[in-house]
Amino acid sequence: MSNKDLISIIIPIHNSSKYLEEAIKSINSQTYENYEAIFIDDNSKDDSLKIVEEYAQKNARIKIIKLKRHMGVSTARNIGIRAAKGNFLTFLDSDDIWDKDKLKLQLEFIKNKNCELIYCSFCYMTNDSNKISKPIKIKEKVDYENALLDIRILTITVMLDLNKIPKRYCYFPKSKIEDTVNWFSILRRGYVAYGQNVALAYCRISKKSRSSNKFEMAFYRWNTYRRVEKLGFFKSIYCFINYAVNALFKRLNKMRPREVYKDIEVLVAAQNLNSDTEIDNLVRRMKISSKYLIINQNQNDVSIKNENVIIQKGRGVSKSRNFGFKYIDSEIVCLADDDMIYNDNYKKIILDAHNKYKTADIICFYVESKNKNRKTKRFRTKKIDYINANKIFNPEITIKVDSLKKYSLAFNEMFGSGTKIDRGEEQIFLFDALNKGLNLLFVNKKIGEVDQNISSWYTEMDKEFFHKQGLVYKHMSPNHYKLWCYQYAVRKYFQYRKCISFTEAIKEMIE
Repeated sequence: MSNKDLISIIIPIHNSSKYLEEAIKSINSQTYENYEAIFIDDNSKDDSLKIVEEYAQKNARIKIIKLKRHMGVSTARNIGIRAAKGNFLTFLDSDDIWDKDKLKLQLEFIKNKNCELIYCSFCYMTNDSNKISKPIKIKEKVDYENALLDIRILTITVMLDLNKIPKRYCYFPKSKIEDTVNWFSILRRGYVAYGQNVALAYCRISKKSRSSNKFEMAFYRWNTYRRVEKLGFFKSIYCFINYAVNALFKRLNKMRPREVYKDIEVLVAAQNLNSDTEIDNLVRRMKISSKYLIINQNQNDVSIKNENVIIQKGRGVSKSRNFGFKYIDSEIVCLADDDMIYNDNYKKIILDAHNKYKTADIICFYVESKNKNRKTKRFRTKKIDYINANKIFNPEITIKVDSLKKYSLAFNEMFGSGTKIDRGEEQIFLFDALNKGLNLLFVNKKIGEVDQNISSWYTEMDKEFFHKQGLVYKHMSPNHYKLWCYQYAVRKYFQYRKCISFTEAIKEMIE
């Protein structure tokens, strides 16, 4: 490994197994690869060390230092700094993550600016790693006097040029606010920190974290002014008031609702549309006022100029949706069939919900069915579990595209309209999402209605119907499908009793 432009990453770990893999993955995914990642295990009692060792076997750039006793984050960082061989120094905490271009962009910035210390903007995120804030604004240039009034240099955002700042100046003191004291110490020596207003780091918010106790932090800040920086009483008062005001505005800003999601795209599964006029009529009838993408399954060679339409050979609504997922370029995708009619304010309702419930990967809404045989049940806003996932149907589903890609969600193409098993694709899809640990939510807001008058869902409940329903449950829940079959037979008994007996219905589903 060349020492030229080698970046040393210092990561102290202590009982960090819950989030450690995310931190390591954010290092492994860096587009700049000339780095060494030094993990200092501060005598962890959980699986933290084991996790790092497994990744170290696959990545030679990962190095591990084991401490025989727990020594604290400052000492752990200092041991890592002492072992660092790079010309540039960075830090990452075991519960935070970086953008994949963090090292690359920061190295370019520090060299282009020809400066010794830089830091970047960052976002706060929740424990489940969903971004919950806009990038925190930082100053373009901070010297010692500025830092005393308001310092927003987060340790995980920093890069230092060790050719210009001696390593002995970089060691962290033993303090309750060791990072702040360290930056004060460096800047007091005449160095200047330059801000890079690009969010390249994500800081996890935890109610148990030291920084979450604002009164305690204020006490340590006052002591730092008086006992560490040895400021006079009146200057300490002046600096502390500025610190308190800035902290208050930052907290209010963090608490203010953030509009992270700004656009949605309706994914329409359609078939046999032969002209642009038919497309325009469909969009008008569905009352689509947002971006849309129509997957038109058509066996004929047709010429359609509308750029929001993709022609696909073959049949099957699940196949259509999976195909469409590849081309969605908005933040939220809404599933729709060609019989969906949206409310005028559907876009606002959907965006408001996704911005309010940022941790929800999939949010389902109320869509009224005009088919009396498929009357949808409207229930209160609540999390979707394995039980009520059975009451959701396609046009009610909206998905965060990031989650769709991150968890490789897709419909099972054996199921759904246009296949031999013409039902159950949305239930299998939602069960798959639940099995992968996604957060699903139902919001009690109506976004539209569907006709479904053509559906024969409840008019031919014969042996074939129950055989297909059994296959749906088998794919939904391979280990518990028999229980699902029994509950369905009991729940729907009065709707099928004239067509088939209870025993025959059970038999067909289980077989």
